[in-house]
Amino acid sequence: MKNITIRLSPGSCDRALKQLGTYKNQVSRKADLLCKRLAEYGLTKAEVYFDAALYDGVKDVKLEVTKTDTGYSLIANGKTVAFLEFGAGVHYPNDHPKAGELGIEHGTYGKGKGANDYWFYTGQPGNAGGELARGHKNSTITHGNPANMPMFHTAQDIREEIVRIAQEVFAT
Repeated sequence: MKNITIRLSPGSCDRALKQLGTYKNQVSRKADLLCKRLAEYGLTKAEVYFDAALYDGVKDVKLEVTKTDTGYSLIANGKTVAFLEFGAGVHYPNDHPKAGELGIEHGTYGKGKGANDYWFYTGQPGNAGGELARGHKNSTITHGNPANMPMFHTAQDIREEIVRIAQEVFAT
């Protein structure tokens, strides 16, 4: 909170207006810093969630914080992002809270293989329980993976930390 004292004189009004302008700039800079800090906090959390996510195969997720016209964005790029976020395969429940809202159902993407209880892919197994298939050179059998929800959980974590981070930013 900023107190500005004003007397009813032209000079005092001019000084008050200058102080208000300075204060406005400080608030604007701190609001931008708050958005940046929240995005950076989210980046750290998302890295942990994506690293720990169960997935058969190689994760290719690249995370970045980008400055936009209206603030900052936390972006997850990679072919495996949707599989990690929403899960794959009918073997696992379709339990992502946003899946229905976004029209995402298990088995409806990933070349349709996820409609089966299991399928094969070329490559080594990841950490979701897949195993090398006997008699299939370089093939792994998989049931897919659960909805790990790294971005969903990151958003929850950011919401839980907004007040604490805002207090840190605006206290200085």
